[in-house]
Amino acid sequence: MTTDNLLSPDDESATGPPITFGVPRAEALIESAQLGSGITTVYEALDRLVDLYALDDAALVVDVPGFGRQVLHAGRKPLGNDERGLLRSPPGLYLDPPLADPALDDLMVTVGALGLRLDMTPRTTESGKA
Repeated sequence: MTTDNLLSPDDESATGPPITFGVPRAEALIESAQLGSGITTVYEALDRLVDLYALDDAALVVDVPGFGRQVLHAGRKPLGNDERGLLRSPPGLYLDPPLADPALDDLMVTVGALGLRLDMTPRTTESGKA
């Protein structure tokens, strides 16, 4: 018996009903990823991190061709005077208090870049027209 809450395809319970999340922020993140814009999904992910880890703040710095350097701040808060120097910081995830998780940093930078690129891409309708 495993002690994690992750199901593999081999688990008997994996064929049961889909897993639902009881946390409204998680539901908003999933809905945004399925139906919303890319940037909205990134902001929802930042907000989810703040809630999940009881952070004071979270910001994501990404550099995406066509957009340039972007700083996305949890809660869509403005940078103000940029006391943390995020506009001059390399791409990455900036958390307060810091959380040492390189995989999370890489994942959020990737999600941020993909979210911005998704919003740059013309969307097609069911008829195939943009």
